[in-house]
Amino acid sequence: MEGIIGSRQLINTGIRLLTDAGGDFYTPESSQPDFVNTWIIDSALNGSPKATFEDNVVECAWDLLSSDTDMLDKDAIRKCIVILTEIAAGRHHKLLFLWKKAHCDNESTVRYSLLRGLLSRSSLLDNIHPYKHLQFALGHMFFICNHTGYIDQANTILSSLIEMSVDFAEYLAIYVSSWWYHTCKIVYYGNEETLKILERTGLLESNSVIYWKMLSPWASSDYPNLSVWQRYMEDGIDCIVLNWLLITPMHTRYSEQQVEFLIDAGGDPNYVCSNGPSTAGLVYTPLAAAVCRGETDTIHVLLQRGADILANLKGVPVPALSDYAEMLGMIQLADELRTIEREERAKRNVAMCLGML
Repeated sequence: MEGIIGSRQLINTGIRLLTDAGGDFYTPESSQPDFVNTWIIDSALNGSPKATFEDNVVECAWDLLSSDTDMLDKDAIRKCIVILTEIAAGRHHKLLFLWKKAHCDNESTVRYSLLRGLLSRSSLLDNIHPYKHLQFALGHMFFICNHTGYIDQANTILSSLIEMSVDFAEYLAIYVSSWWYHTCKIVYYGNEETLKILERTGLLESNSVIYWKMLSPWASSDYPNLSVWQRYMEDGIDCIVLNWLLITPMHTRYSEQQVEFLIDAGGDPNYVCSNGPSTAGLVYTPLAAAVCRGETDTIHVLLQRGADILANLKGVPVPALSDYAEMLGMIQLADELRTIEREERAKRNVAMCLGML
């Protein structure tokens, strides 16, 4: 019985460590579980049993952090970056204690030394893109902090890193302005203060800030009230922001009323953009974005409001919107779009023939 109780305590310690580190169990706030330290735990359990699960994890993590970086391979350095980011975000108190003991006794300089460690390790990994891994780690940190209540700490780290390194700030500016989902998690999982930091430091221009503010409710899966959008309109808003919202392809859901609102306010149902909130290299139209979101109702609204179903989808590996829907696995929608495309081609052929008479 004592052995069973001891094992149960050990498992509970491990579960607590995982959840304290940001581990999630498919909660409504997270679409997937995030066990940030699974690779540390795997390494720990492959060795001889230690006194406690937590001590084992801390020991493995500290072995990495205290190693000579010149002697580590790239995978190990990437792990160091993740661990340091987590420590800087206010978690892993035992590791923070060991870091302070080894690097600085002054409480006011501990964050500086942690962030310097992050910058130096990230620059070692890739000469061409020296801050790529740090940028990924920060995005991951904002995701975790968004769900665990450490978002203020995340914003402090972001602001400090921008102030400490002009090179990092310039590198980050390229990615937050590109709006690709996988490289803009800092913005997507941030808050109003995150946007203020990026705008204040010149990393985001004002229209991009307004776009993210209007889109931000989706980060928590809540649909925005149209009255909120109306307030932005009353303050004066560039039509480009409305167009960007129309071509947002994923991680959102639009209603018919929202699409109609954007068009009535000045959004272009045939807007084409190759540098907006989409994946790299794709040229999205509002129709293509609606197909990507799987919204049959909003597709019909766009068609009724003049969207061109035969518009060229440059960068998309299919020639037609119906093919795009089929590629995404929406067979019924693809058949419906194929019928509409066929009818539209027939109309244009008749009009062309009449024009030649």
